[in-house]
Amino acid sequence: MGFYRSRFNFWGYSTVNFFSPMGRYSSASLSNCGLCAINEFKYLVKEAHKCGIEVIMDVVFNHTAEGNENGPIVSFRGIDNSVFYMLAPKGEFYNYSGCGNTFNLIIPLYDNL
Repeated sequence: MGFYRSRFNFWGYSTVNFFSPMGRYSSASLSNCGLCAINEFKYLVKEAHKCGIEVIMDVVFNHTAEGNENGPIVSFRGIDNSVFYMLAPKGEFYNYSGCGNTFNLIIPLYDNL
């Protein structure tokens, strides 16, 4: 865990846990495994709504934090590269996202139906 604890996502979103708020932007940081940051974000949204402020969340689903075929295995690469990523014929990752990999958003979940 120490290896990943020292790494922070510069962009402010997590491409490992897509719906996780960025802990650095919270006064609670990562205390209580990030639960405090989640609660703080929920409070922020509720207070913004009370003031008539709409909250628009910008999320990224076209790539993950695993980089290219040589990147770290932290989630989807460890399950099945050929299902979760767009791969070239020799197994290298297509990089349409500019981040080393492109998430396969056309996953045939119901092939046997």
